[in-house]
Amino acid sequence: MRKVRLALWLGIPCQAISEVFRAFAETHDFEVEIFCFRQLPKDRCQLGWQMPDYGQIPFEFLPTEENARQARVLTILEQKHDFHLISLNYSYPEHYPLVAALEMCKAPFGILAEGPWNPLTGVRRWLKFAYLLLCVRRKLRHFSRSAKFVCCQSGGAAQHIRWFRWFGFAKDKIYPFGYFSSFAKQNNENAAEKSTDCIHVLCTGYITKVKGQELLIRALANHPEIHSKLEVTITGFGEGEANLRKQIDSHGLGTCVEIVGVVSTERLQQLYAAADIFVAPGIEEPWGIRINEALLAGIPVLISDRIGACELIRASGGGVCFQSGNATMLGDILAQWVSEPQRLQHFRSKIQSYRKKILPSVAMCYLREIILHEVNGSEQPSRLPVWLCGAEE
Repeated sequence: MRKVRLALWLGIPCQAISEVFRAFAETHDFEVEIFCFRQLPKDRCQLGWQMPDYGQIPFEFLPTEENARQARVLTILEQKHDFHLISLNYSYPEHYPLVAALEMCKAPFGILAEGPWNPLTGVRRWLKFAYLLLCVRRKLRHFSRSAKFVCCQSGGAAQHIRWFRWFGFAKDKIYPFGYFSSFAKQNNENAAEKSTDCIHVLCTGYITKVKGQELLIRALANHPEIHSKLEVTITGFGEGEANLRKQIDSHGLGTCVEIVGVVSTERLQQLYAAADIFVAPGIEEPWGIRINEALLAGIPVLISDRIGACELIRASGGGVCFQSGNATMLGDILAQWVSEPQRLQHFRSKIQSYRKKILPSVAMCYLREIILHEVNGSEQPSRLPVWLCGAEE
């Protein structure tokens, strides 16, 4: 049987999805090549990201000069791959000539893309909403007209599906997806044996207003009775770090909250292994790969309902979603978990039966089924992937 020749077109070499692509190399029916438009951004590198390992898959950075890049794209299209998969970023102009070239060659393609998100406030929020409503829709009309499908990397929530419908994609061509990693998986064997004498809370990521660390500090300030029972570790860097440290000092939280900055991979693994609770207080985010990592490490998650990966918590029963921006609700739930630590064991048991559903190999199998449906007419996969079907009892 001839292998399906798949060309993957990436904006950047993103490690939060790289393991899904690498898993394709282990299949017997796909032959994959990767073409990438840009290097890993500086801010990702500062956060500790590295060039992903794509295993046996051939990988090529495309030329940065526009004419040279377009010439190389046309040369690649002459190779007549069976299918093209574009990891789309709306703000990358390089993607639009690629789609025009694919249309010209009548080459079949699908899209991986996040749903639009808007963490801004006030007038700026309405301006961005208008931009998404009108400008992005106009930009994507070629994509929605010609693409065989779109996999929404912000999950399957109704608001994201509505956006892709507005952009012109047919309902039966929109599939829920996300980001998937096996990072921290090796730590979860000990997850059910954590001590409850002192509750270890972990919060990772960029330190910015959008990521919500200040919200966590306000939530903790509302419950001084639990300070002596907590050790809170915040990792990462960002423009909000100085103000966050001031908030910690002003609320007298220096004895229970520590900002450790960007840590090594080994240290981050240790922090996941030691954590009893993972908090993701972001105001609004497309996904949040750290949620996958926490679940794989067996950690109950307290997460904002405006983070795309909150659907993993709802499906698994491995934690609680709180209203985005609500410091009172976040603090009350934390205080309840601290005073009733048996709840954490309940969440951990749910995670134990669920976490195998979010491995990169599982996501690859789902994506593979979608592509094969378009390439050879095999049965169309469900638009409810296994990771949204809940934990097994």
